Amino acid sequence: MLANNTLTFQNISFLTLRPVAIVNRRYTIIYAETKNSNATLENPFLSQGGIYIIFLEYGEVVKRKPAVLHQTSISGLGFTGIVCSIAYVGVG
Repeated sequence: MLANNTLTFQNISFLTLRPVAIVNRRYTIIYAETKNSNATLENPFLSQGGIYIIFLEYGEVVKRKPAVLHQTSISGLGFTGIVCSIAYVGVG
């Protein structure tokens, strides 16, 4: 996924990507990936797609894997876009 400060993805034709600046001066890359697989007949719980996030900090090498925001086993799923924004919530 991330090696030598280069992001690589297995199949870019099934990928929707969105870079986002976050409030603590870091950046994230949020992406949705569809697997386009017919493996659901053999294993109906196999992930067919999901939404993932990578946290980046300027000038530092990322050493951890992407975090999973959501995964689904629904086949035929297609992500067309990702919209991200900051929502201010008054808690406490």
